[in-house]
Amino acid sequence: MRAVAVHNNRSQFEMVLEQKIKDLLVDRHKKNGVLFDMFFATPTSRTP
Repeated sequence: MRAVAVHNNRSQFEMVLEQKIKDLLVDRHKKNGVLFDMFFATPTSRTP
């Protein structure tokens, strides 16, 4: 991202940044889904 910021104008940087944020959000959503599935797939590990 630093290289994009240095070598482009603000609007070009914002375009790349917007896509990067979307990619990060999708990745986090996928990882949370995997964690959620693992949590509910093993209900005996949650009982006190």
